[in-house]
Amino acid sequence: MATKADIMSDYYRMPKTKAGVLADYGKLTRLANDRLREIEKRATTDGLTSLTEYAYKRAVHDLQGATRFASKEKIENLNYNAIVKRMNDMRRFLRSKSSTTRGVKTMYSQNAKRFNQKYGTNFTQTQLAKFFDKDTGLYEKIKSKNPDWGSETVMKAIAKIRQNQDDVLAQMEEENQKHIDTDSVKVDEVINELLTEYSDDIKELLES
Repeated sequence: MATKADIMSDYYRMPKTKAGVLADYGKLTRLANDRLREIEKRATTDGLTSLTEYAYKRAVHDLQGATRFASKEKIENLNYNAIVKRMNDMRRFLRSKSSTTRGVKTMYSQNAKRFNQKYGTNFTQTQLAKFFDKDTGLYEKIKSKNPDWGSETVMKAIAKIRQNQDDVLAQMEEENQKHIDTDSVKVDEVINELLTEYSDDIKELLES
């Protein structure tokens, strides 16, 4: 008889019978729904709205807009293939690192480390999560208004602003945004426009 650990493992093999799949599905339902509740709770109470991206968003898509996996009793009238699909959807969610609060935080920590190493910055994972938020983040604001700017150019501009943070903030106070040192004319142009168009967002990013 398969345990939860067996079902979650790489070596798990789907039972050949409908009853077998239903039995294994039932063993994971509570765990999966508990994780969905935890993500929703953390997103609301801890302000970690980004938790509802990644695994959670995929799960809700698989559930066709629902926010919980159905009990095995509610799907027992489906055919074998339909139940197998439900099982695969649930396993994909549970096996994803981003199905847990710790997993998402680890992802952000790793992404922040890679970003800072690549661009020579020292942003925190919270700052970068906020910057890249798909609904309210500065990155989305920039790209939606300036679709012709390459992502790498935007990143280099933000990195230069961060590296020259004290000078940038001082210049913003003086409303003088023309003299930031850069190694690229295009990046220089982007920086100047960013500081003109998104001064409040930039200031919040640097001072948060």
